[in-house]
Amino acid sequence: MKKGKRSEALDVKRKNRRKWIKTWIQLFLVIMVIFLIYQAVARTDRYAEPDKSTWHNRSGFVALSYFGVSRTGTPLLIDKAQLKAQLQTLHDQGYVTVSQKDILDFYQKGKALPDKALFFVL
Repeated sequence: MKKGKRSEALDVKRKNRRKWIKTWIQLFLVIMVIFLIYQAVARTDRYAEPDKSTWHNRSGFVALSYFGVSRTGTPLLIDKAQLKAQLQTLHDQGYVTVSQKDILDFYQKGKALPDKALFFVL
């Protein structure tokens, strides 16, 4: 060892700086994992039930079915971005999604559906 040059093993400031950086990186990762778990378990956005008193359609509905969804899309499966764009287009044109219970009530009890009723099956 040369005179005046300290060993890296004895450089306490450097070790403490590395520990500090590692601690903050680990803290950031833990916070991100907690956030992702929270988003998966306790999503804050909930489905808003439409006002069914304004529904007057007694002639039928449109049923839309997809074989499946994939991330990138294949000849058989639609990709997520394309599905989102198509659903947004239908929403912009005034289509309102209805549930399976609404369809059963339409057929069995004669209840009305929205003017542009859309039954979506995936």
